[in-house]
Amino acid sequence: MEKLQRFLERLPDGAAVIKLKTGSSTKHTLEAVYVFDGTAPKMKKSEFVPELIDRNAAESIIIEEAENLGWGEDFTHVRLHAYDEEMNHLKSLSMPRKLEAAAPIGSDQSISALTQGMLQMSAEIRRTLSVVTESLAHRESMHAEIIESLLEAKRDQAEAEARHMHLENYLDEEGLRDGEDFRKTAVEQLGSILETVIAAKANSAIPSMDQLKKWLAGNPDMLNSMFDDQELMDQVMSAYMARQAEGGE
Repeated sequence: MEKLQRFLERLPDGAAVIKLKTGSSTKHTLEAVYVFDGTAPKMKKSEFVPELIDRNAAESIIIEEAENLGWGEDFTHVRLHAYDEEMNHLKSLSMPRKLEAAAPIGSDQSISALTQGMLQMSAEIRRTLSVVTESLAHRESMHAEIIESLLEAKRDQAEAEARHMHLENYLDEEGLRDGEDFRKTAVEQLGSILETVIAAKANSAIPSMDQLKKWLAGNPDMLNSMFDDQELMDQVMSAYMARQAEGGE
């Protein structure tokens, strides 16, 4: 480091000892003591055994020792103190270094869990899209069926309206739309239909014509309901018109 290099170059020739301390900007702990080769400092006994080093190699030795101790990982500051042979203090140097961001514990596991979660999410998205697609297809099918039913109902309605219009035209031509003649004709035609049904199913439990006439005579509301039933009246008049046509031939 340039800062350390300048510090060592500016030490006086009488410099003999360098003490290395580590810690923070305010608190330091002694970690190593270096003695320059060719000097004989008057040092007191301590727990640290001085390391004899060449002055020219001091920079690399100090940097290597500081990094091995955890400079920039466990602590932020390295502080150097230089002394002469009489252990008089000459100069000091403080070298700060920011702590490196520690790798998160279990980072491999975290990445694996994140990857697994994304894969599961992707699978869930595919399932959701499949359900949505199926639902849309079902909805389209239902819409097609509804439209077809509406068109069929519209066709039936148009056919019924056409039959009704044809019947009205016929009634207008024959002068049977109003009055008792229309009711008389309808009753006669209804009687003819009932006679035909009775003749076709003589062996069934259908009542006789006299029984039906008596029942209708006793239930005038039912007869009126028959007149109000447009579909029934269309059938009656269609049968009547068919019989009239046969009689004309």
